[in-house]
Amino acid sequence: MNKEIIIKITIYIIITLLIGYYLGNVQTVRAEDKVQTLDNEITILSKEYKVNEILVRNIIDCEGKIYGYKDNKNISTTTGKVWSTDHGPMQINDYWHESTMKKLGLDINNRYDSLKYGIMLLAQEGTKPWNASKWCWNK
Repeated sequence: MNKEIIIKITIYIIITLLIGYYLGNVQTVRAEDKVQTLDNEITILSKEYKVNEILVRNIIDCEGKIYGYKDNKNISTTTGKVWSTDHGPMQINDYWHESTMKKLGLDINNRYDSLKYGIMLLAQEGTKPWNASKWCWNK
């Protein structure tokens, strides 16, 4: 291959990865710094914990994509102060879940761990933790 084609292919790959990262589809999700797709992790974890993959994706579409997979701070209407933060694609609330995640060796700030815990929570408690967004994902 000539040098010009190699450069074009390299630029294409870099742009594709950057766009994927920006859209939240390609992320470093494991401590080993392996690049995994969020899509692949959803499939693997849904099978591992025997939950409906489509339901997981619907919850993520409603919970995570609203905030661009970023942390969402919850502000008290009475004090105006942040009382908790929702993390990751499934918006796991630190006030309610961070201590349990720590006991399981999971880091709420790690997107993979947050996703894994969300799927574990769905397997154990059903959709109750996401009732506030049920109007969106229950279609």
